[in-house]
Formats: sequence, structure tokens, C-alpha cells
Amino acid sequence: MNLWTLAGTLLAILRVCSAQKIDHDKIKPIEEHEAVNVTEKLAFRYKPSLAVTIILCAGYPAVDSDGNFSGGLKPTNGNNGCTNPPLGSQVYVRIRKYKDLWAIMYVWYFPKRFTSLWPKARHDWEQVVIWIDELTETPNVKLVSASYGDDYSKFVPKKSVDSGPTFLLRVETFGPPSLTITFFPEDYNLLDYSSPYYIILWEQLPEPARAALSDDNNFGDAKFPLRDDQIDQHLEKAYQTEDERNEDR
Repeated sequence: MNLWTLAGTLLAILRVCSAQKIDHDKIKPIEEHEAVNVTEKLAFRYKPSLAVTIILCAGYPAVDSDGNFSGGLKPTNGNNGCTNPPLGSQVYVRIRKYKDLWAIMYVWYFPKRFTSLWPKARHDWEQVVIWIDELTETPNVKLVSASYGDDYSKFVPKKSVDSGPTFLLRVETFGPPSLTITFFPEDYNLLDYSSPYYIILWEQLPEPARAALSDDNNFGDAKFPLRDDQIDQHLEKAYQTEDERNEDR
């Protein structure tokens, strides 16, 4: 190992060790990278739009490039303090082959977790999986899965999908938050916020940020779905076989 490599390694270790919990609205999103390869282009192409009902929190960044992580918010006072991220937000992406399909998983972070219209805990992750048949610039979308509590709702496209669908994050009177592909009227009671969601792929994350997202101590019982030890569990729940997809057409 040469001196420059050693210095870089020591600097990365120092950054990881110095990372700390900070206020949820002080986390700066990690900058997007220009899409160069097929994987990156697909992540941008199918990036879902996200609408949020007015009683819930907007999405926020979970970590910054130095590995500082969000402290979330106490589960009190509805969505007070989490309706408009001042520095912009983030959507985390990981692309992975699973059985006969490729999965593009998009994950958003929220400072409070809601259940049955009320905040119940600090920290929440919600995610969408776009399932494609091959890793090319012109794949076919075979299935779309969206988180519903600890499980996933599944939607089989009836026609060609050329871009990311729009999802509505909502919570019902009794039950967990859910993401649904929804066609809703323009006057639907939505949270009005203007912060953009910057895309960052798992492989593009600085090491301190990836370490912070993978640390069991940082987000309570809400484990980051893209972690090495979590993603396959989520994909198993989000997946459908070809026979199941054909039945749902």
C-alpha cells in the first residue's frame, strides 16, 4: 500500500469515526452524479415521483457525505417540523439481479413513522421496486412493488412503462403507511413542498455515509432497506413469479 492509499484509508476511517447524530433538517443531501453507465441511466429514467398526504412528513436526507446521520423527530405533534426539507431531499437507489428479473429499488427516509393517522416512532423508510427484464437502456417493466407496512403491494403494468410512475404516500385510519400508484384529482389534499429529491446510488455513496446507513444504532428499529443484510429480504417480499404476474394482468 503506497502512502497516498494509506492516507486515503486513514482519512475515510477518521470520517467514519467522527460522524455523529445531527438535527434532521441540518442534513445536506449528497450530490447527484452524472449518469454515465446503463445502471445509472436506468436509475434516473425510472425515478418515481412522490406525493405525500398533508398529515404526513415529507422525505428528508438520512445521512450526509461525512456520515452524519439524522436524529429524526419525536413522534408527537403530527407532522410538525417535517413538512419541507430546507436543504433538499434524497432518494437512495440500488439495482440488483433477483431471480429472473432486475430490481431497481428506490428508498425515501422520513423523520417520523406514522400509523393510523398518528406519529408512532422516530425514523421511517418507504420504498418502491421497479422490476425490469434486462439491464439495457430499453428494458421492459414487468412489475412495480411498493412498501405497505412490512410487506409490499404489487402492480403489473397493463402497458409499456417509459418513465417512473407517480406514487402517493398515505396512511389510513387503521394501518401502516403505504405507497400506492394513484391517479388522484388535482385538488387532492397533498403536502405542499418544493424540495427536490436528489438521486444517489448505493455504489456512489461515500464510505462514511454507507457505514452510517448500515449501523444498527443510528435509526432505531427502522433498518435501511438497501443494506447488504437487508435488501434480499425486501426483494423476496416484493417479488412475483412470472405465473403470478400473468394472473394479475
